[in-house]
Amino acid sequence: MDSELLLYYDSQNKRFKKPFGAAASGGRIVLRLSVSRRMAPLAVELLLRRDDREEARPYALRWEKSEGARDLYRVKLRLFEPGLYHYAFRVTTQVSVAYYGAREEYRGGEGILTYDGYVPFSFTVFDRGAEVPDWFGDGITYQIFPDRFAFSGKRKEVPGRRLVSDLREKPYKTVLPGGDVPNDYFYGGNLQGIAERLPYLRSLGVGTIYLNPIFSAHSNHRYDTADYLTVDPMLGNEEDFRALCQKAEKAGIRVMLDGVFNHTGDDSVYFNKYGRYPLPGAYQGKSSPYFDWYEFRHFPDDYACWWDVKILPAVNEDAPSFRRFITGKDGVVRKWLRLGAAGWRLDVADELPDDFIREIRKAAKREKEDAFLLGEVWEDASVKIAYGKRRAYLLGDELDGVMNYPFRNAVLVYLLNGDAETFRDILLQISENYPYRVERSLMNLLGTHDTPRILSVLGGAEQLAPEDLRERAVFRLPPDRRRLAEKRLKLASVLLFTHLGSPTVYYGDEGGMEGLEDPANRAFFLPEDLDRDILQWYRKLAKLRETIGTFSRARPVWREAKGVRLALSWRKGVGLFMNAGEKEEAFELPFDAKDLMTGALFRKGQMTVPPLGAFLYQKNER
Repeated sequence: MDSELLLYYDSQNKRFKKPFGAAASGGRIVLRLSVSRRMAPLAVELLLRRDDREEARPYALRWEKSEGARDLYRVKLRLFEPGLYHYAFRVTTQVSVAYYGAREEYRGGEGILTYDGYVPFSFTVFDRGAEVPDWFGDGITYQIFPDRFAFSGKRKEVPGRRLVSDLREKPYKTVLPGGDVPNDYFYGGNLQGIAERLPYLRSLGVGTIYLNPIFSAHSNHRYDTADYLTVDPMLGNEEDFRALCQKAEKAGIRVMLDGVFNHTGDDSVYFNKYGRYPLPGAYQGKSSPYFDWYEFRHFPDDYACWWDVKILPAVNEDAPSFRRFITGKDGVVRKWLRLGAAGWRLDVADELPDDFIREIRKAAKREKEDAFLLGEVWEDASVKIAYGKRRAYLLGDELDGVMNYPFRNAVLVYLLNGDAETFRDILLQISENYPYRVERSLMNLLGTHDTPRILSVLGGAEQLAPEDLRERAVFRLPPDRRRLAEKRLKLASVLLFTHLGSPTVYYGDEGGMEGLEDPANRAFFLPEDLDRDILQWYRKLAKLRETIGTFSRARPVWREAKGVRLALSWRKGVGLFMNAGEKEEAFELPFDAKDLMTGALFRKGQMTVPPLGAFLYQKNER
């Protein structure tokens, strides 16, 4: 701290804010502000308001002690209402009123002094009594796009669907004159095929399989649900799902399903636009039991859709019959948990009402006490505003965890731009804003079905590939860029497997699969094409994470984050040096240590890390 600063506070330093980050309801919160004695304050106050309140309430800070030319002031709080809180400090002197707030909205750390208003700091108060299942944060998650992973026996043919004859054919995006994108080509993956690959998944340390939608639908991605109560016929049937869950459980693996409850398909039991189903759907008019599930602006062809995609009519989640159908005793959520699922991932959670998410949670927990509820949120979920409303995902009565896309963004900023400072800032902000139990339950990821393959991104494929859609579908990195991407992927995976939250691997990333934007990132999984070196690297990291429990339990201590240089440490003498640059970088090893990836021993002193290299180590106890 600069002694010349008139005011100073750091929300990420326990000396100034305790506890670090989010606080449990009813727990003690202590805030301190350092004030230069030159200010001669008449009053030092905290201005605090809950997000849903208009006015900030002042709390007096009391003098605690002197520190040279400065005084330290303190205030103690107990906040019993869960919610997002905003705060800043106000110092009144004989000549002015000064404020100390954040540098940017929702940014923690050191703040800034102003005299004409302020940007507040923020923190979350969560329900002390809420619990999050431990199992998700302890394990590794493997995401499977069911049509593209594996099939058992002969691939099933379904009328009206094009079965790709060559599994090596790369999917590509064709835009039709009306703007629609056809998704009617299938590769034939099924649930029995996944079950047969369980030994492979265990070799990767997988504890959770996250399946993209498996319910009856007419597209290969199956986000256009046709029937929530049946497995898609190409994937198998209800018994196949039950068998998969049972076999997975015996192997120590749980199965998480994708819940698409914001919209259905237009070609569904519920909407029935094409008259495929015997009972009337909403498209047939008010005689349908599903009519109030949808919003018709002008019946029958002008209806609300998800992002104006006509094949995805949006559901009115407030319709009582829809809610009963999803969350009732024999509803969708409980049925599939009863059949063996361990949890749900909620598609587009931003577009589901908070009270609906709470009902889904209650239904899931009634069926299975340790059922896990994950939300698709692309930003910081603690401060998310969707459709003009602050979301309450993490307060304790909605989601157990969320997809951690900010983690992916942070890794790319570091490895592609050599910006360790921003990497640290993004992850520290998540740590500061999320309750610890939620942070433990994050789905940390480098890629998903909605992003280009991580290896392609790390090799610069997005800039190198041609614009033609068919050419983009088959584009692969040239050898020199591929080698660069593989080195970066090893660094990215080290960061993935050592951070709090569940390391999540999108099928095939562990073997260096390439592919640009959807659907090129959804090619069929061919084990014989996997890069064995990358695969073994992932297996080593998975084993280390299992062996060294600190990665799944503790946040890292940030020792250095500057340019291409990164140094972290954990409990039990575990540490990491990483060099994302093109030249060697020297770090100071504080004690004799063992390289956790190779087993080699190193003496205390200067440690040189090669370009695009990492040294993951543990203190060598003699």
